[in-house]
Amino acid sequence: KDIGFNQHDESVYAFWMERLYQQVDRYVGDLLHYLDEDWTIMMTADHAQVAPSHIPPAAGDMCGVNVGLMKELGYGKGYELAHFTKDKLTTMQTMPDNLVGHTYYLPTEQGNEIRFKQRLEQIKAWHQKHDKP
Repeated sequence: KDIGFNQHDESVYAFWMERLYQQVDRYVGDLLHYLDEDWTIMMTADHAQVAPSHIPPAAGDMCGVNVGLMKELGYGKGYELAHFTKDKLTTMQTMPDNLVGHTYYLPTEQGNEIRFKQRLEQIKAWHQKHDKP
């Protein structure tokens, strides 16, 4: 049932959702061989499309098919969208407790990694200043 953002026939949403799932399947399929090489694959999703400023909402819930229901169920409540903050960072914890504090990437000082290293240092300094102990 259309309860807000939906402006198209149901078949339009069905078409785009199918395309989205096909694209995700291809993407995930390209990564599966890493599992045989003892890699760990961690995928995340940004469900920020619940924010009312996205019209239409971003892919993930393609074109807002479930945005109204998700909002009614409390999805996005308390979510801090870093894109809208001055520093593009928030104090909201986004990792499971058992992963917090682990280092997953150590950039070198070669090529573009210099920029990544500088940005990671800025992010760490920001969190030391803003996060609650």
